[in-house]
Amino acid sequence: MVVAGDAAAGLLISLETVERAIEIEEWFIAKVREAHGVADTGPDVDLGDVKAFVGWLIREHANSPYQPITLSRISRYASPRDLR
Repeated sequence: MVVAGDAAAGLLISLETVERAIEIEEWFIAKVREAHGVADTGPDVDLGDVKAFVGWLIREHANSPYQPITLSRISRYASPRDLR
């Protein structure tokens, strides 16, 4: 079990929950890379592009939280050059 600081005294987070959160994060990162066309994590991948893309996704969701972000929309508006 992990205790999250004094403010959360008495609130325990199980190891299973933490491990599951890590799995979800890893899945999300893989999907972002696939959607952005950077599934290869070799030395030629610019992680700045991945960070810019994630920022774009967050902004798009904030602007229209109930609308899906389709792959066609991503292809149209989310090139690395446009995101910076």
